[in-house]
Amino acid sequence: MSESMLERSLRVVAMRLQKLRVLRSQSLCWVLLLLPAIAVCLWLPASTGMFRTEFIVLLATTLIGILFSRAIVRQPSALEAARLIEQQNPQLNDAVLTAVRVNESSDQGSSVLAEMVTRNADRLARQADWSRVVPVRQMMKWSLVSFLSFVCMVSGVVAASRWGRHFGSSSLNAPAQQLSAEEEQGVLLAGLSIEPGDVEIERGTALTVVARFADGIPLRAELEFASAEGETRSMSMSETVDSGVFAARMEEVTADGTYVVRFAPVSAISNDSSEALPAASDEFRVTVFERPRLEQADALITPPEYVNKEPQLIEDTLRVVAVEGSAVQLQLHLNKRVVVAELRNKDGAATPLTPNPDDPKMVETAIIANDSQTWSVYLEDAEGRTSADENLFSLRVTRNDRPEIKITFPGRDTDVSPLQEFVVEAQATDDYGLIDFGVEYGITGQEQKSVSLRDAQVEAGSEVEAGSADSNASGNNETQETSIDRTVSGPATAKMTHTIELESLRAEPDNLVTYFFYADDVAPDGTLRRTLSDMMFADVRR
Repeated sequence: MSESMLERSLRVVAMRLQKLRVLRSQSLCWVLLLLPAIAVCLWLPASTGMFRTEFIVLLATTLIGILFSRAIVRQPSALEAARLIEQQNPQLNDAVLTAVRVNESSDQGSSVLAEMVTRNADRLARQADWSRVVPVRQMMKWSLVSFLSFVCMVSGVVAASRWGRHFGSSSLNAPAQQLSAEEEQGVLLAGLSIEPGDVEIERGTALTVVARFADGIPLRAELEFASAEGETRSMSMSETVDSGVFAARMEEVTADGTYVVRFAPVSAISNDSSEALPAASDEFRVTVFERPRLEQADALITPPEYVNKEPQLIEDTLRVVAVEGSAVQLQLHLNKRVVVAELRNKDGAATPLTPNPDDPKMVETAIIANDSQTWSVYLEDAEGRTSADENLFSLRVTRNDRPEIKITFPGRDTDVSPLQEFVVEAQATDDYGLIDFGVEYGITGQEQKSVSLRDAQVEAGSEVEAGSADSNASGNNETQETSIDRTVSGPATAKMTHTIELESLRAEPDNLVTYFFYADDVAPDGTLRRTLSDMMFADVRR
């Protein structure tokens, strides 16, 4: 059977009323459980680790308080909810209360009167929100009171636990107070352990020292560090949450040295930080080491001769751009000597770096710039320590491309007459300069004729256009047969024009004249390299 609106409203009011009563009960429970929880915490022995004594006591107290506060609160009945609704809404004239009583007293089937009363109360429930009879403000107030009571209980237990540890340590030291100062120090020293003891750390890192007193708690403790240069510094050690455990952190240890933990028993001196602490632990050694580290990388780039540039030294760089065929002398300046120094590419192949005979902290190698690559710098010292940082050295190679030749006139196959003077034109461009350029032509089936146009352009006043500011193309007046050891610098552009005299070729109708342009430059290996254009055709007409 479906729930009526009246029953739903009464159930909501009853739930809010129960929640309010539980909050009141919890507030009272936290206050009443405060003293028993403190007593149990002081009575139980102190423990360390994740499950400390106060944590266990607080967990048990919280569970008891939650369960007990709910156990003592009785579930409000529908009649109680109805009374509360009638009290807050007098205009209902006991309609809700009457409907609840009629329904509870009805032993058999509902009568006409009971149905009328219930229907009337259900109509009233639809017209108003009765959940407000338990004010939200009152529930928030008791929620805050319950929370503050719980915080008060937690704070009291934690404070009592810390006080109990100090009280316990004082009681442990009570018999020692009857001993001499030397005997009391001996008791504390017997149970003292220092971490990390003798240690090796990296230069510039921090050192944390922990002192554990097993047989008591000193009044104060401090860490004293003496460097190899004679510098001494002291710092107070703070007591941790663990009983009898003190710790201090020393920032940026830059030199070898020794350290001791000094402390004062409770009965030895007053709690005055200006007084010297009489007792000290054993002396421990701190050894500082350095990992291999790349300080600076320099690259000496020697370009090929045909580039006509002086060697260039680039300092403090890990990225180098070089012309194909250049010699790259890589020099790595390190912070210390190493036994292994290599350049490793992505495939795992290693290029060894050899120590410089004049500077053992510098390693170097020579690389020929044939292909673009990236290497990681691997360093390892005599103790097997490697570099903490990964340094990548990249080499990007600029290719020495072949010249580009474009026939500009006539730019296509054409027809010519046997007596015509046929003009052909082209343009050649190279990135580092042209050694020679010209045209070859002839009648199909006959010997081809080759004509160099470089000297012809120079005599006619034409210049080879150089792309760099220090270009000296006007001095390149040698013929193709001369040595290519001369300097050229580019890029360079040459405009080629030649007139083919068909009459001198004794061209006849139906002959086919072929021609193409060529351009010579220096290849990456230093040899002469010739590039040819597309072959063009001229048909001799009748």
